Amino acid sequence: MTTHRELNLETFINAVNRTDSSLLDRYLIKRFEPGKLPSCPSSLRHNFIEYVFQIVSEEDREIINEDFKRFNDICERMTKHMFSTSQLFDVKDIPDETAQARAIRLFLDYPDAFEYAWALYCIFGTLGKISWHNLRCPEFSFDEEKRLALEKELADYFAESAMGEECEITKFDDVERLVLFIDRGSYFRTISYWQNKKRITSTIRPVYEDALIYEKASGQLGIKPLSRDKEQYIKSFTKVIGYPALANSPDRDNVFNLQPMLDGGFDWNGNEYITSIVPLEARLKFKNFTEPVINIRSKNLRKTLEDFGNPAVTSAVLAHIKLRFTLAIEGKEDKVTFVITPPYATDLIKKAHSKIITEYLKENGVQS
Repeated sequence: MTTHRELNLETFINAVNRTDSSLLDRYLIKRFEPGKLPSCPSSLRHNFIEYVFQIVSEEDREIINEDFKRFNDICERMTKHMFSTSQLFDVKDIPDETAQARAIRLFLDYPDAFEYAWALYCIFGTLGKISWHNLRCPEFSFDEEKRLALEKELADYFAESAMGEECEITKFDDVERLVLFIDRGSYFRTISYWQNKKRITSTIRPVYEDALIYEKASGQLGIKPLSRDKEQYIKSFTKVIGYPALANSPDRDNVFNLQPMLDGGFDWNGNEYITSIVPLEARLKFKNFTEPVINIRSKNLRKTLEDFGNPAVTSAVLAHIKLRFTLAIEGKEDKVTFVITPPYATDLIKKAHSKIITEYLKENGVQS
């Protein structure tokens, strides 16, 4: 799921040291066995990379690199979420703390907060769409007993699907949403690698990371990533929360409808926050015997969509669209680009100002 992975280790270390250089020593103590690494002398802390990498094995260097990529991922892409997570877990505030130092401090002192920040990164900070499904129930709760029940349900499913019985679910429950982070297996994979100058062939079961997000206000379940396991996730989730019939609800997947953009029902003018709405790309599906699908771009895509939306011209359905919203908030202009693929997929939740845009789409009949 992770796609960012950019890291300038020297820049990151310098940012940590500006807040608290002892965090680096504490990281090494936590990551490696006692006595395996000497403490980093204060005179060498500015040169931490060379100091550590000279005395650890190649395998240990990769472990350190991967750790710091995770730290960097959540503080570069998810700074806002990282600090809101800190509030949720009552993390002690340190004046003028850099985001890089906060990421390591969460890892060291607040592991639950760090894992939640990482889960949010995997959901909101990576590429790909999320599928959304209408599962509003009269009363919603999700306690530890239900978490264990869902874990057992999914473990049985993955085992029967030859993906192994390993399944661990971490639950994060706040006022607005429930997040379930799922570590599970996949099909066996055989790889060859070098060990002590010998070629070794081994069969491994990779770990995959999935996530379920239940928005309590809307009663919608988001599933990341889009996969063939979607139906099982919905079936198991609705069973565990006590409303199994929701899995077969006729409007379960009817979350997005782009027809207002074709028939003139959508207001392209925006509002007090949204100053511009521009369609960039679209995919049309035609209602005839062969049901052809075409991807279109145009100098004036809005006019093109209006032409195709005219029943006298053609019977087309808008099956996908890429939009760019321009927003002016507190004197600052932001451009937000996202896609919608009806009936249930979008990447909008990962974007800035998603709440404002979502409300506008609901007002215009595009989102339920």
